[in-house]
Amino acid sequence: MRVLLCLARFMDILNVEIQLRSLYPQIERVLEAEPSSTTLCSDTFDIHTEDRTLVNMFLRFLRPKCRLVIYSSGISESQKTFLQTPFFDSDVVRAARDMYIHVETRITDSQITKLQAPVLRIQSPYLSAWSINKLILQWLDGKRKITFIQVRATRDLPRNEVFQGIDPAALITGTEASDGRGYNPSLYTLVRSDHGDLVVYLDTDYCNISDPFQYSH
Repeated sequence: MRVLLCLARFMDILNVEIQLRSLYPQIERVLEAEPSSTTLCSDTFDIHTEDRTLVNMFLRFLRPKCRLVIYSSGISESQKTFLQTPFFDSDVVRAARDMYIHVETRITDSQITKLQAPVLRIQSPYLSAWSINKLILQWLDGKRKITFIQVRATRDLPRNEVFQGIDPAALITGTEASDGRGYNPSLYTLVRSDHGDLVVYLDTDYCNISDPFQYSH
């Protein structure tokens, strides 16, 4: 770790992948001693760990527009929530270029609407139909770019709430909206606007939003 940080002081490192099961004392001392001015990588930060503390410790060495990829495994039920609510108030997280979060989080409705990433995979018990509706409305207003967003909630996502405030004439449902992968056509809705289309796949507690011209499965 000391060598990696030393290289980062003098080189523009594009991608870093960290695989550490936990935060060992010697690594903790190295990270704490390193100044925040060090930029660990400029393109993609990919971390696989069972220790949530590690993610937060590395965050101060990242910069806005960095892609974030976060994996974990072997978490006990009592520690199932890996990323807590304050993590998503970070400027680096809000401005991340893409976010692939493969752990359970406590991101809230309000926080997810402040994330800028056009590609986002996330799950949280605190997300509801309200946030999905706001993401679509932001896109319709030209305030957000969406390539692919996947939201896993733990509560129902009623269709009428997801599409609240959207002109019914802009919504196409059924086979015409389907992406052709053989899933139930009734779960698809195509949102049309002057600047493009969005395909919304809405199941009971799960939602995918994608630009059919930019994202391929």
